[in-house]
Amino acid sequence: MSDAVRRYACRACGRIHPGWVPRCTGCEKMAVAIVEEPEEDVGSSPAPAPARLVAVPAPGVSRRAAPLVQPSSIPIALSEVPEQSFVREKTGMSPLDEVLGGGIVAGCVVVLGAEPGLGKSSLVMQAMAGLEHRVLYASGEESIGQCAERARRLGAASPKIYIVAETDVDVVTRHALECRAETLVIDSIQTLVCTELGGGAGSPAQVRECSNRLVQFAKSTDTSVWVIGHVTNDGTLAGPKTLKHLVDVVLEMEAGPRFGGNERVLRCPTKNRFGATNVVGHFELTAQGLVARTGAETEEESGDTPPAAVSAGSRIIDDLSRHLQGCAACQDAFASDLSSLCATGAPISRAWWEWIIK
Repeated sequence: MSDAVRRYACRACGRIHPGWVPRCTGCEKMAVAIVEEPEEDVGSSPAPAPARLVAVPAPGVSRRAAPLVQPSSIPIALSEVPEQSFVREKTGMSPLDEVLGGGIVAGCVVVLGAEPGLGKSSLVMQAMAGLEHRVLYASGEESIGQCAERARRLGAASPKIYIVAETDVDVVTRHALECRAETLVIDSIQTLVCTELGGGAGSPAQVRECSNRLVQFAKSTDTSVWVIGHVTNDGTLAGPKTLKHLVDVVLEMEAGPRFGGNERVLRCPTKNRFGATNVVGHFELTAQGLVARTGAETEEESGDTPPAAVSAGSRIIDDLSRHLQGCAACQDAFASDLSSLCATGAPISRAWWEWIIK
């Protein structure tokens, strides 16, 4: 028996091939070569299994709740699992706390999506300034100077907020452990990359892998992670559907007609593992940032709606009624839906309004 074993490996990416090929199937480079490795002795003891890497918070980090995911993989009876009480921390912004279900839960992953210029970064920056623990803000879109200037303008330049301009997901999580941050902010997920994968930042594969690593980091270290995301032209969160499945809370912010067009409506329309999904928060965007507004204030502002907008809405409803005159069932369904919307104040979806306009 020979003392070495021949393998065909790519010198560029390390991919192993069953036989020699002119071009690597992994990186498509012509770098496949024969690699000889010493053959193991039959009587030798088997190689030990690689150690499991479990992320542990740095010493001195306060634990606000038990880890949401236990590092051990030993099965346990469901009836023997101890009860957990999720400790919530207030941000000081009452509409945001209400939409979250009462505050931020340790170890949760929140994604916030909105169109450019609506105030996503300002909202998160102000919320982080209201926390009592250390926060790491990882910016991939703006420089450190730009973020600091915005924080000063918003009155959110807290000494507990640390900032770093970094786009490597592994480097960001390592910084979070080193500075003992209990909350990590990613601005934005479309700028984050995993160097082990190909493709540019924002590609479906990169967004999926970076999201996976952030969720694993949050659950294993009990660190809250806030992810700011872009939206597509139709208002949906950009990126693969996996992003919504992985995170705990999906927040969306839209522009409203009140306060001179500066109203910002925050809602959790689809997913909230720690609260309800029918809560809506209202803000007003000012030069000093987002200011919380109550329901009474928004109702007072609703009286300032221009008559043209009201008449346009009436014309749309009249046109729909005329189109549905030939179908009694359609008329009943439309009347029922419209009355329920008016009674509950629920927002009409953008797709529905686009269908109306067509």
